[in-house]
Amino acid sequence: RPQLRPQPLTTGELLDAFFRRLDRWVMYVPFLAGELELRGGDHRVPVIDGTGAELLDVLSLSQAVLKDAPRLRSLRSLTLSGVTVAVPLVPGEWCPLLERLRIEDCRVERRAVVVLLPRLKLLAMEDVDVGSAGREDAPFGDVAVDAPELEELAVSCSTRWAVDYRSFAVRAPALRRLRWREQF
Repeated sequence: RPQLRPQPLTTGELLDAFFRRLDRWVMYVPFLAGELELRGGDHRVPVIDGTGAELLDVLSLSQAVLKDAPRLRSLRSLTLSGVTVAVPLVPGEWCPLLERLRIEDCRVERRAVVVLLPRLKLLAMEDVDVGSAGREDAPFGDVAVDAPELEELAVSCSTRWAVDYRSFAVRAPALRRLRWREQF
């Protein structure tokens, strides 16, 4: 019976494994921190932990890759700017108390954005590409919004992004202001 010998890894494979491990990190937030702003330089967003993580009100992530959904139960405001979202974009599961959600210049790798937030007052989606990566069969992704307290919805898409949504469904009985730009 032949024995299988493990094949030695190439230098490239070793470096790949090393940097994948380094790519995942944890940020411990101090107890009294109310706001956190992270610029990722197109690197992975850290796992946010610590006593202060449970008390955060405002989180702003920019120029990063979101591979782990943040679980921040106290968060009231979330801004994603220039973020590649590699996990299902379902912020109600991550931060159920959100009142303000801004998603700007982001690429969502999955084919859907699902916003189910009972306290949400403002949703701004500007140049959000949903599920078009590697696809040529537009329209691409779906957006579903169910926010009974939503007062303002702003959707804007410039011509430099492929953001033809397949569907965009909204249930927002308290909606007072709708801004819909360059998305037809």
